[in-house]
Amino acid sequence: MAGENVSLEGMSESERNGLAAMHVRMLQDPAVRRDYLRTIKKLNPTFTAPELEIDAAMEVERKAIADREKALDERAKKTEDAVAAMAAERAEEKARAAWDQLKRSPIEAGIITAEELPALEKLMKDEGFNSTQYMQAAKFMKAQQVMAAPTPGALKPFRMPDNKELKANPKKFFQDSLTEGLNESNARRVAGKFGQ
Repeated sequence: MAGENVSLEGMSESERNGLAAMHVRMLQDPAVRRDYLRTIKKLNPTFTAPELEIDAAMEVERKAIADREKALDERAKKTEDAVAAMAAERAEEKARAAWDQLKRSPIEAGIITAEELPALEKLMKDEGFNSTQYMQAAKFMKAQQVMAAPTPGALKPFRMPDNKELKANPKKFFQDSLTEGLNESNARRVAGKFGQ
């Protein structure tokens, strides 16, 4: 029967009335009305029903709205990703600037020179300083250098004057004492310069 032209001429009046009643009932039942109209449209493509045309137009509009929403969502996601990337880049720049400032702090404080920075970083690694302790490590390094400065051999312990020498030749005693004091003073000054 599918695809055949069905004629009502060979039907009895009661059969025709039954078909007409079923047709009316299907058109009036909201649960099946649209499906029934679509079925008629499939069988007869020239058939028009305003409801089907409205449904088709609404479906086209729904698809267009969904496509616009999807495009907006994608654009919003790209914007969010770009903002997040910019924020991460700024945070990285700030961290790098803070790190550079931390590394330069002992140089700016005059504790070490820029040329001593690699030696300082090696000392920090060897001595177990953490990566934020540049100032402490620089002070430690300078303290090690001062402690390691050689003591001049010209420094002698203080001695009490010998009364015999003083009585025998007072002028020579005072000249020797003065020379010894000046030599010791010069040795301390030289040691102080090199010890810093």
